[in-house]
Amino acid sequence: PPRMFRRTLALSALLLSSTSTAVRLNRRTMAAAASTAMVPMTGADMLAKTRWAVVGDALNTAKPAYRVAEKLRDAGKDVVVVNPRAKPDVVESGQAVLSLRDCADPPVDVVDLIISPKIGPDIIAQMAELGIPAVFIQPGAGTDAIREAATSAGISVHEGCVL
Repeated sequence: PPRMFRRTLALSALLLSSTSTAVRLNRRTMAAAASTAMVPMTGADMLAKTRWAVVGDALNTAKPAYRVAEKLRDAGKDVVVVNPRAKPDVVESGQAVLSLRDCADPPVDVVDLIISPKIGPDIIAQMAELGIPAVFIQPGAGTDAIREAATSAGISVHEGCVL
């Protein structure tokens, strides 16, 4: 359908423009991204999903990301901590991963974005590449550019606090 084709083209343009090197999408990745675009999710739909990636400083007990990860775990969710700034010993210990690519198996259902908006566009590009269908953007983590990139890639967006 023309709608799916436009979204696939928008996804390709987003990925090519959001990285310094050209990103090539294989047909399966493009099809996954296009298919997720067809099923928008609400915040309630997202909260019903089981595998979450919390992108932020979720190991620091003084940070809101820590409380978000704990609340999701308490609700029975499988939570992976993604911290692009994690130190090598944290990554080696398995407490966190550096990118969404490092926690793709099993697939992540929802990303909770609770990190600097400067890092957000790269996270959205990773989500599009991996076919992750939904992002829950915490207050202070979103920008118009992040919301537009997610929407253009067919990623469902919900803004608010998981707590």
